[in-house]
This record gives sequence, structure tokens and C-alpha cells, in this order.
Amino acid sequence: MNIFEISKELESVFDELEENGGELTEELEEKLSISQDEFRSKVDAYLSVIRHTESDVDCCDKEIKRLQAVKKSKQNTIERLKNILVWAIDKFGDSNKSGNKYIDLGTSKVTVKSSNKVVINEEYADDIISSTFAELRE
Repeated sequence: MNIFEISKELESVFDELEENGGELTEELEEKLSISQDEFRSKVDAYLSVIRHTESDVDCCDKEIKRLQAVKKSKQNTIERLKNILVWAIDKFGDSNKSGNKYIDLGTSKVTVKSSNKVVINEEYADDIISSTFAELRE
């Protein structure tokens, strides 16, 4: 019997008790006792399932954190290997017509292109833009 069926049974016992003018017969007392015992047993079973499921959720959270750490480590390894590869090709690779370094693997080529990196100082850029607008207004 599930918790809802037990609840209905308890309600029917209370209804019957009310119909009897509040007189608790031996039969009603036995039904009430059995229903309450079943109810307690079901509540205890539900609590057990809840605790077990909460434990599963905690394990999932820990596994997610572990996997995120593994993923981050793998991403860092990939980045370090790429940096080493770029350095090695730049240092020991052949140059093509445009001056880029490459290495021919037979089935493919790996090319390292030189590029200029532009770093913008946001504070300085804001000052330049503000002063330029001020000059335009004058």
C-alpha cells in the first residue's frame, strides 16, 4: 500500500469515527493502529529513499568537480603542447615564400604564421577617445 492509499484509509477511519459520534470501537481502533503503523513505516521508507538520493546527488557533484579538474588539466596540457610546437617550428622549421615557418609531415603541413599582437590599455584608450571628442567640439 502506498502513502496515498494509507492516507485514504486513515481518512475513512476518521470519517467512520465521526459518523459514530466520536465513539472509538475496537474495530476502528485496530484499523487506526494498523494504518498509523503502515503510515510510519512508509514515511520511514520515504526518508530512507530521500537520504539515499541526496547521497547520490552529492556523489554526482563530487564527480562533476573531479571531471572539471581533469578537463582543465587536459586543456592546460593541450595549450602547453601547442606552445612548444609553435616554438619548435618557429625555431627549426623551414621558411615559405611569405616568411612563415612550416614543417612538412608528408601527409600534411603545419605552418606557424607571425602576427603582431595589439594590446590596448583600456584606461589610456578611454583618455584618448575623450580628448579627441573634446578637440572636435572646440
